[in-house]
Amino acid sequence: MNETLLTAIVIISGTVIAILLVYHISHWLVGPEPDSVTKELSGSILSRVSAIHALILGLVFAQLALDYRSLQSDLGSEADTIMQIVTDAKLHAGDGSEDIIAGAKDYIDVVVTQEWPDLAAADGSADAGRAAWLQVYQGSLILTSDTAVQKRLHDSLVANARELDQIRSKRINIANRSNQAPFWFAAIAGLVIISISFFAFAPSSLNIVFVALFGVYNGITLFLIYSFANPYSPPGALEPVALSRVGVLIGQ
Repeated sequence: MNETLLTAIVIISGTVIAILLVYHISHWLVGPEPDSVTKELSGSILSRVSAIHALILGLVFAQLALDYRSLQSDLGSEADTIMQIVTDAKLHAGDGSEDIIAGAKDYIDVVVTQEWPDLAAADGSADAGRAAWLQVYQGSLILTSDTAVQKRLHDSLVANARELDQIRSKRINIANRSNQAPFWFAAIAGLVIISISFFAFAPSSLNIVFVALFGVYNGITLFLIYSFANPYSPPGALEPVALSRVGVLIGQ
């Protein structure tokens, strides 16, 4: 079975089972006929906690979606910047330009094969990619330029190398923001409190169906948040396709 589908089934099913279990236990502890005051208090708590819970889920999901789109944009900009560096180095054609092109190839290879998997890990680092970028930057700084055109290309190479570092720093910061432990605590606590507040409603067949649907919806939401919590790792991993394409173009 597909790993993503299996993860979705586990999270959604686990959410539904947990909510139904808490619902039945709370109703059994309180008794079949809570008084009107208790029902009113339960409804008041239910409405308030549900609103806060929905707000937390919405804010976290919006932030993760924003980070995901930002990573997509930064990845495209990173690929374009590397392509511009290679183009300028070829046009420069001076002593050291081939080293810059070779450094750009190494940079793409390191990011795709080493840095990307490292950032997917909880304790991953970006040291290998940083070292590869430094090779490109140092090559740009020491590039020999004799003509006016070469000097302009040299300035462009240095500027693009610095821009490349800024782009990769933004990309790496997204991975460093992937710790969602406080959110998961708040989300699970909210689900538990909401499920307990359902005790005022007898567990009839129709009520159980509605509570289960509530669990399914929350399970889907939690799965989507889990998927995009770290855009470098499955199940919602964003692959560095743009960089791989540039690597193919440079190698031609």
